[in-house]
Amino acid sequence: MISVYDSAYDEKVRRWRVRCGCVVQGVQCSVVGEYKTNPEAPRPSKYKIFCPRHAREDGRTMKGR
Repeated sequence: MISVYDSAYDEKVRRWRVRCGCVVQGVQCSVVGEYKTNPEAPRPSKYKIFCPRHAREDGRTMKGR
């Protein structure tokens, strides 16, 4: 994981390039995105970071959105 900084997008907020944590039939999802919280922090590392599609399928979004 790498830290990404884009001054046009966010002033002084660090972002990490993260791969979706969903594993289906032994294959990890290939979606890569940017996340504002350190993925190695206790909560994200415990619950994993999912792409929007897998988060919706897993019921992680509020009210199915």
